[in-house]
Amino acid sequence: MKTKTIVTSTTLLLTMLFFLVSGPYVMGKTKKTTSGTAQNISQNLTQKIDINSADQDTLIQVKGIGEKTAQSIIDYREKNGAFKDVEELMNVKGIGEKKLKKLKKYLTAS
Repeated sequence: MKTKTIVTSTTLLLTMLFFLVSGPYVMGKTKKTTSGTAQNISQNLTQKIDINSADQDTLIQVKGIGEKTAQSIIDYREKNGAFKDVEELMNVKGIGEKKLKKLKKYLTAS
């Protein structure tokens, strides 16, 4: 009986350890950072994100765009209509020339 309990406990411990280490990836969840925002996965993007249709969760996938900037992009879009081009992001609070230069390769305005 003791052997069965030890084996069961060991199996449970190993299973818990596996999901603790790889759970977010195995279960298809986004890894959270200390600030609570979704981990930036810009390096994994295969297609550009359309700033005219992207929601907040999609925008924060881009390195350099956090929750506040994503919401500012959406607010600007709702107030002024669709972006004519990516450069129009310069009108969004929190996005300047340097930031736009870094973001351009991940974004499009369709």
